[in-house]
Amino acid sequence: MEPWEVMTSESQERMLAIVTPESWPAVAEVCAKWEVRSAVVGKVTAPEPERGGRLRIRDGFDGEILADVPAASLSDDAPLYDRERRAPAPAPVVAPPIIDAAEAGADLLSLLRSARWVYEQYDHQLFLNTVVGPGGDAALLRLAGPGLPVSERGVALTTDSNPRYCALDPHAGTALTLAEGVANLACVGATPVAVVNCLNFGIPNTPR
Repeated sequence: MEPWEVMTSESQERMLAIVTPESWPAVAEVCAKWEVRSAVVGKVTAPEPERGGRLRIRDGFDGEILADVPAASLSDDAPLYDRERRAPAPAPVVAPPIIDAAEAGADLLSLLRSARWVYEQYDHQLFLNTVVGPGGDAALLRLAGPGLPVSERGVALTTDSNPRYCALDPHAGTALTLAEGVANLACVGATPVAVVNCLNFGIPNTPR
């Protein structure tokens, strides 16, 4: 990894956690249980009296300094942008299409597309704990691991979106998307306990 990647912890599948020294054995134990590689890569030191807190990347704990920036530059002093904003143009009013009942079935089938070709490219098994995999209403995993007792507990997850509804009415579209997610979880026998809103914004330099 490059020094700047370590600084920002922005490398794919590599996560940085800051824990107290006495907590490290417990963290390492959890990582080992789930076969996740872990290592101590740094330590927190007291700020320098004149220069304040620094974020340094060294070649080893006491080796050559490869990168050095004020710690505040990544937090309090990070640049804040106030981009130009404007409301999107109203959606055009489109007359409802005239549907021929005799051809509706064929038209509907022509619009259907399977997502199988996408999810079959990825390994969706975790210690063979996948109960309901891709293609169902929600993914369902058994909560079990190497060396752990047999458990009937599980966790379910679903991702849903409805761009057309949200474009027409953001409030109602969000509510309908959430309702769809709750229904999908109920279909695999799960009780919804949390929701994460993944907002996918466009290019920040574009005002709309």
